[in-house]
Amino acid sequence: MLDALRQYLSRYVPLSNEEFAFLADKLVIRNFDKKQQLVNVGEVETSLNFIVKGLLRKFFYRDKTEVITQIAREGEIISSSASFLSGTPSPYIVEAIEPATVFSISKKHLEKLYDSSPRIERAGRLILTHLFLQKEEWEQGRIRMDTRERFLHFVQNNPDLLQRVPQKYLASYLNMKPETFSRFKHLLYRRPPAEQHKASQTSLASPASQPPKASQASQSSKASHVSQASRSSKASQESQLSRPSAKSVNPPSGPGKK
Repeated sequence: MLDALRQYLSRYVPLSNEEFAFLADKLVIRNFDKKQQLVNVGEVETSLNFIVKGLLRKFFYRDKTEVITQIAREGEIISSSASFLSGTPSPYIVEAIEPATVFSISKKHLEKLYDSSPRIERAGRLILTHLFLQKEEWEQGRIRMDTRERFLHFVQNNPDLLQRVPQKYLASYLNMKPETFSRFKHLLYRRPPAEQHKASQTSLASPASQPPKASQASQSSKASHVSQASRSSKASQESQLSRPSAKSVNPPSGPGKK
């Protein structure tokens, strides 16, 4: 489990074995059942949590409606950040979506790590900066993108979460109604690729894109009549040419027959 944390930290600052061992000594492993809360509204957040296994969400209530502001998976950090840094009561609830295991560190121990190692302090500063920028980018997207664009952007970047996270949670996170999310999801998976290809072929072979059979039969019948008329006319001409003339059939009477 520590390997996942070390790999995460190395993206910011590589730590020596001694530094990482010192950090690991300050961590607490905590396990949570599905829907178990790490912190509730009004409590002070005492831990910064790195997720080893599972999914967690952060949300607050607007009247009686849940508003989800973060969904975090393995290899990510979650906490009620303002409460953790300031020591004030949390406006958020942090809760497990599915059974979860996290590495937690208290603010007191985190400050000791910063004091003992400049590289650990730098790693902490870079991680907090990244989380801040990530949050700002997400908030800008919620404002800039329309509902459909938000859905497509999320699906393209988080396809696995469609299978792991309840639909109503995703709808809240994307700031849309559950029925709107359901409609977009239905349109996305309405037909398997093979069926879509078959439908496309059927469309290409539809009567609208080909000459009607009745029209083809009409053209064929018309051509047949023209051909028959032509042959009949030719036969008539040949018959007239081979028939003897009227003078040879009825020779004029002679002078003695007056």
